[in-house]
Amino acid sequence: ISETERTAENLETLLLDAQEELKATKRQRIRDMARHPEQEAILEETYDELEHDLIQRINGLQNQLQMAADKRNTIIQVNRAAKTAMEVFDDLLSKEHLDRKDLQLIIEKIKVYEDHLEIRLKADIDCLLRCGELPHEEDFVAAMARQGGNVNFPDGTGDISTITIVQSAKMRPDKVFRANVISNGDPLEIYTSRDGEVIFKKYSLMGGLDDFAAQLCETMSRSTGAICAVTDRDSVIAVAGGAKRELLGKGITAQLEQVMENRRIYQYDGQGPQIPVSDSSDRLMAIVAAPILSEGDLLGLVLFISDSPTAAGDAEYKLAQTVAAFLGRHMEN
Repeated sequence: ISETERTAENLETLLLDAQEELKATKRQRIRDMARHPEQEAILEETYDELEHDLIQRINGLQNQLQMAADKRNTIIQVNRAAKTAMEVFDDLLSKEHLDRKDLQLIIEKIKVYEDHLEIRLKADIDCLLRCGELPHEEDFVAAMARQGGNVNFPDGTGDISTITIVQSAKMRPDKVFRANVISNGDPLEIYTSRDGEVIFKKYSLMGGLDDFAAQLCETMSRSTGAICAVTDRDSVIAVAGGAKRELLGKGITAQLEQVMENRRIYQYDGQGPQIPVSDSSDRLMAIVAAPILSEGDLLGLVLFISDSPTAAGDAEYKLAQTVAAFLGRHMEN
């Protein structure tokens, strides 16, 4: 808008100059005609051409000014529309219950099967849900604690990727559905059954490394005496040193996903809130979390875990960093 306004100011200056020049030309024409009446025909022709050129120039400047004004108005209208859309979306997130119109705004398709549902969000809504980032870690941890690990939905809303819906009816037993949300851009594995069903499962590059990751966790645990784990982008795939039943196969928390997205090693210093490893356990906290990167892609985390507020040492930090780098290189090869 500022650039458009500067352009309009320059055009207005040029337009005023052209209009003054046209007035001056008309005055000069009258003076020359009075001084040289014998050359009236030549002077008329000459000044007609000069005035015609100036009028054309003035018309062109006026058209450019109108275009600049239209561009400015268009920019303002687009910004207002975008602001309105964001306000509508913010209202949706803060609502306690969504009605049919609300759901039509955010959901592309719902497929109902005998034992589960598949909900596909609209692509732009899915991107909006993934792009939010809080400025301070303390604010992030506090928001996650208030909202049960999901900052995008109201209090009491669980992880939307593993939600369970119970359908109750009179004279019939309750029917339980598992609802899986497939987000835009999620890598999927596709299976088919003998009955012709098509099954979608999130694909994990780390999925084939369960045994190898378990051996690395055993080695790290024996070296440090701590609980060690390796995750993919969604869940824990290997654990050693204890708490295997509580962690293995369980989904990681949104705080750990944020650590992964930040692409920096997290180290607990013994102060402030800790990051839980899984929503299924309140006592197990990550004291070191090193993202696994392969050719720029995020694959998972290498974790050192504690059941007490213990600060992480340099040995755990360096070991997690080394193992994460090793796994990343291994996946490249």
